[in-house]
Amino acid sequence: MRICRQISTGKIIEMQSHATAGTLIANAERAGFRRDAIEEREVTPVEYAALMAAQPKSREELNALILAKLAMNDLAIIRALAEGDLVRITAHNEAQAALRANIKEAIR
Repeated sequence: MRICRQISTGKIIEMQSHATAGTLIANAERAGFRRDAIEEREVTPVEYAALMAAQPKSREELNALILAKLAMNDLAIIRALAEGDLVRITAHNEAQAALRANIKEAIR
């Protein structure tokens, strides 16, 4: 299996399971990528899965992940609220504020 990816971002542009060397480079160049900005290499299915999991996320995906984390944290703090645990509540509020700041960064 061969992949072609953008060097500066690591973003996978294309993958083909039976491509010959140079095919993906040629495809990327036809799509407008500069030759010096891309690389083609052979990877195993395990390596490909790891590379796909590490792909850069869009702002929408990042925000969705942050919002999900905020909701999960809110559920986790219910017990501390019921017990009146001010230390955990304060730590929770600080963590939530930091996550919200990340949303603002991702939107800009």
